[in-house]
Parts: sequence; structure tokens; C-alpha cells
Amino acid sequence: MKYFIKRDVCADFGAFEIYDETGIEKYLAEFSKSKRSRKIIIHSADEIFVKIRCLSVSNIIACNINADGKKMRILMGVNRNELVCICSGVNWKICGNIAQKSFSVHDVDNTVIAVQKRVFSSTESYELDVYSPSNELLSISVAVCINMLNTVDNPVRQAV
Repeated sequence: MKYFIKRDVCADFGAFEIYDETGIEKYLAEFSKSKRSRKIIIHSADEIFVKIRCLSVSNIIACNINADGKKMRILMGVNRNELVCICSGVNWKICGNIAQKSFSVHDVDNTVIAVQKRVFSSTESYELDVYSPSNELLSISVAVCINMLNTVDNPVRQAV
């Protein structure tokens, strides 16, 4: 299934709109921030599908994801001047250029679960191909967590 993730720069709270390949908005990812953490809720008009809590400690961001009864954690940080992501709770690895938000998610047996690439447009947009329907919400959650890096917390990139 193909999704398009678009940054909503008009939202006061920070958000990503997630569209399916037909152009219909399927999910909305909304952000709220406290002093020590960030909460992300991925929902439709009438149902919450995913809850994410992100904590920032030093130069590491830990995102705890609870999606449809499945749980996982992503640790994101800099190692040797490269942005890296480590997953726990699932046997996934994230490969590619995470800083450019062009990456793929692989299972332990190297099966491709999802691939994201940047779409060149006037707004910050990404194309996410999910190859594992049973991991749709986790794949979208991983993409939202990575896409929020240097986007939601950076007021210059939020400017209209």
C-alpha cells in the first residue's frame, strides 16, 4: 500500500497528514509537547490507532510506539556524524539516509517492510510504500517519528 505523508504547516500543534494512494486522507498525526516529552497520536476522524511518546535525553530520542496492540521502541541518535535508528520490540532494522528521510525498514530475514522517499514538491512530503499489511500502523509510526526530526522542533522549517 502506498501512502503520502505531508507536513501540515498551518497546524498550531504540529501535524502530518497521511493520504492513501487515491488521495484520501486516511490518518492524521498530531503532536503535543511538554517540558520533557512529546506525544503523538495517529488517528482518523473517529478513532485513535496509535499512541507514541517520545523522550529526549542528551542527543538521543526514544520513541515508544503502541499501535493496535503492538509495541516497539525506536532510539534515534548521532553516531560518528551519522543519524542512526535502533528498533527494539520488533526485529527490524532501518537502513538508508535517515537524515534525508529516505530509508527502508527491513525485517530480521531482510524482507522489506516499508520504504520511504522524499517527494519533491513545494511542501515537505514523503512517499511511503508499505509491503507488509500486518505492519501498516507500525510502519507509518516509524515514518512519522523519523519525519518529525528537525521538522516539528525547528521553527524555521515550520514557517509558512
